[in-house]
Amino acid sequence: MIVGISNDFQFRDSLSPKVKDTLAEKEILFPPYDADQLRSILSPRAEKAFHDDVLSDDVVPLCAAFAAQDTGSARQAIRLLREAGELAQAADSDAVTEEHVRNAQDELEKNQLYEGMQELTTQGHAVLCALAYHQALDDVPVRSRDLYERYVKICDRLDTDSVSERRVRDHLSDMNMLGLINLYERNEGLSAGRYHEYELDVPLKAVLEVLLETTRFEELANIIQSTADDNNLLQSDISDY
Repeated sequence: MIVGISNDFQFRDSLSPKVKDTLAEKEILFPPYDADQLRSILSPRAEKAFHDDVLSDDVVPLCAAFAAQDTGSARQAIRLLREAGELAQAADSDAVTEEHVRNAQDELEKNQLYEGMQELTTQGHAVLCALAYHQALDDVPVRSRDLYERYVKICDRLDTDSVSERRVRDHLSDMNMLGLINLYERNEGLSAGRYHEYELDVPLKAVLEVLLETTRFEELANIIQSTADDNNLLQSDISDY
């Protein structure tokens, strides 16, 4: 007997016809956990991880609810509980409260977005850099054709090959799925037709932090930061992040 575990429901499509013909598999699906199930998973772990009377009554249910609403993952719920505990400890608090959980949720979301930006390819960073430049000019939302022109100039400066405008739109769609940018579809009828516009959905300062840590983009990030400073766009940019 062979047991295979995968999150990819289409992995069998890559198997050869001979393998699929002899597989004779039995499929068992495990749906995401709901809030009650996550609470049952978290509770015994919380009892072992925290001293008595340290957790407020609503901490475990709230961690379970947040995770259930998002991915239904026990790993996410446990990570959220741990982060809430670390925030309470850092604040020298006697108890972990609902506020610590909500702050932990915000912190984990920020980290997820930050990691998403860090893991972009060179082309993805170039596209993000182009959009950040328009953001620094306060020229957003920006049309895809204008953004593409800026992207090509950035690639020339980096001495790297540029891709087609269609591929740039694919990168933008990926970043929209990651929650890094906003995409707007415009329709101006027969005169201008349909087109897309884009703007950052994360603070410009956070984008610049990632680009500054990426050696190839450090010079461009400094230029964008200087442009944003000239336009006073970094003053309150990070306040809600």
